[in-house]
Amino acid sequence: MERRHPHIEALREITARLPNFNPFFYNSSQEMELVCTYGKAISIGIYKDKHISVAKTTFFENTLLVSHTHSQREMVSVLEGELEVHILGDKGESVFFIRQYESFEILPDTEHYCCNKEKVTIMVQTMPYSPQFPKPK
Repeated sequence: MERRHPHIEALREITARLPNFNPFFYNSSQEMELVCTYGKAISIGIYKDKHISVAKTTFFENTLLVSHTHSQREMVSVLEGELEVHILGDKGESVFFIRQYESFEILPDTEHYCCNKEKVTIMVQTMPYSPQFPKPK
């Protein structure tokens, strides 16, 4: 007789009820509008577990995101447009321009903000999981 672990059986049952995977959750109720000084930025949760959060964020034309920090390591990859990232530190402010298909790492607890002139779409991941990120559907 085959012995089955109850947790494995429960996972099989839950998995069978999951909807088809939608990679960017376009109509997700988990969409989050980010706090901006001006303009508009929308973030949509794609994936999360205890180790990582992944979100797709769109900055609409002429947006300035407020200065903030994360206690997690953050990786930003630009899918469309060019993002201007400002890092604030003890020695002043550093500015980086991240172009399409380039990536940029922001270390934990680093104050930063970003802005753009034209529409920009990015993929952002934090490690470990960030409760500040929108949760996937």
